[in-house]
Amino acid sequence: QHHCMPTPSLQGTADGVGLAAYEGDWWVYRFLVLISRVMPVALRPSMPPNFQVLNPILLRILEKWIMEGVQQGTSSSPQGGLEGSHWKDQKLWKEMESHASLKLMEHQREAIDRMMERDQELKCGGHFLIMDTGHGKTVTSLLYAYRWLCLHGRNVA
Repeated sequence: QHHCMPTPSLQGTADGVGLAAYEGDWWVYRFLVLISRVMPVALRPSMPPNFQVLNPILLRILEKWIMEGVQQGTSSSPQGGLEGSHWKDQKLWKEMESHASLKLMEHQREAIDRMMERDQELKCGGHFLIMDTGHGKTVTSLLYAYRWLCLHGRNVA
């Protein structure tokens, strides 16, 4: 498997493959290089800015370690517990959740539930939310993000 980073054309537009370069892409590239140095048997840089996945199973294990490290780093207690998260106590977010929950359509509720289940079962690092225009991707994403922050986020000042 090969994974390619976007490479802009001379005019700074998409490279003809459909990928456009964005301002923060170099951070992603540096992170992928770091991953390839930590576990070279899983990911190897090929001709920049491309990478070859040598062992997807090892890459998933590394992804799990990274996610666990992020979750431990954002926990509020030395034992790694998340009981100190105060996102659920923020008045404006609580109002948004209660208002949005009343107005959510069934497909939005199911999407949020699926994403939360995937977080728990698969420890996945991200989600793709595909809905037609006007079907509530923004509200669904915000409500999912709020619920995720209630479980895993840092304390709010």
